Amino acid sequence: MSANPYEAPGEQDITADVNFTALAAVAEKQGLHAQKLITQSQFLMGIGEANQFADAFEECCLPQERAKVALQLKHLVTPAGMGESFHVLVASKPVDAEKASGLSGLGFGRR
Repeated sequence: MSANPYEAPGEQDITADVNFTALAAVAEKQGLHAQKLITQSQFLMGIGEANQFADAFEECCLPQERAKVALQLKHLVTPAGMGESFHVLVASKPVDAEKASGLSGLGFGRR
């Protein structure tokens, strides 16, 4: 663990408990529109639908590298991994609320 979150990216825990209700309330007081809270899985799957995260595999030359990247992605999106434990709150200003809710990461499961 380090005070510098950029010291060892991917190698240290930089998570924190967040009171999303309070955060959304402060955002609203500041003139932002807070979208519905969604899981990390919903957000990542929403932004990855078009290319299925193909770009994550671009530099993989060996099957072992592809397997490692696939496991890392799986850990980010599955309930057994981090997909349901972590959440995403998007707040927007001055973007129209309807346009903001149409962002790909916020549209998971709406189609």
